[in-house]
Amino acid sequence: MLIVYKTTCLINDKIYVGQLSRNDSKYLGSGPLIQEAIKEFGSENFIRETICECENYSELCNMEDYWIDFLHATDPEIGYNIINGHSCGCLLYYKENNIERYNEIIEKMRNKIVTPDSIEKRANSNRGQKRTPEQCLNMKSAQQNRPIVTDETKEKMSLAKLGTKKSEDTKEKMSISAKNKPPMTEKTKELLSIANSGENNSNYGKHLSEVQKQKISESMKGKNIGPKSEQAKQKMKKPKSEEHKKNISLALKGKIPWNKNKPWSEARRKSFEDKKIINL
Repeated sequence: MLIVYKTTCLINDKIYVGQLSRNDSKYLGSGPLIQEAIKEFGSENFIRETICECENYSELCNMEDYWIDFLHATDPEIGYNIINGHSCGCLLYYKENNIERYNEIIEKMRNKIVTPDSIEKRANSNRGQKRTPEQCLNMKSAQQNRPIVTDETKEKMSLAKLGTKKSEDTKEKMSISAKNKPPMTEKTKELLSIANSGENNSNYGKHLSEVQKQKISESMKGKNIGPKSEQAKQKMKKPKSEEHKKNISLALKGKIPWNKNKPWSEARRKSFEDKKIINL
């Protein structure tokens, strides 16, 4: 469900225009001015109506911009919107008009720790709910129509983060959050595997270039990925079926082996000869 909506205050007839991508009948808007008005007059004095439905995220953002402009929702006498567009601008508004509130929000964001209880509550609120085929299609369309990040933007993002280091306090919070995260069930793993298999996988049909392969290789050098679990070892020992062997053979056909023309080290040669003697 991708909609552009209008929330109207029954006390003063002011409006707020926004976008919504989930089924939430109680949602009235998240902008700071509409939130202040809801707190002042009570949510019972506001009504929300759908202006239009959209096919994808790009259309949703464009239509939201259009209706905010068309209805003059940024005019303080008419509406509660702060700026045009889907980037709500809450932080920008508080930074310019209420620096104390801005600092308070930033501090809360920095110190926020996701507890096991909050994770469980969030899980329970979504448990048993299934997305409709229409919702799945809309989500897929929104993902496909996301704006492409240019190489120039990527470079800017990389330079902005270059040299930044997480504080010990931040590392500690991340560690606590990761430790308290409940383990994923086998059923969830299976469902995720099915959902990301074949054409549903974001990398389906894509092939890494030689440059990308080289970058991955360089980034992995010297890294210790740790010992394999017993379960992983057992999976590796499991004999491959004839079909599996055939698929591997077809995938490797025409490719140059990674170890071709590479000399063996003395340690590797000795290990190989020892194994041959044992097998004899």
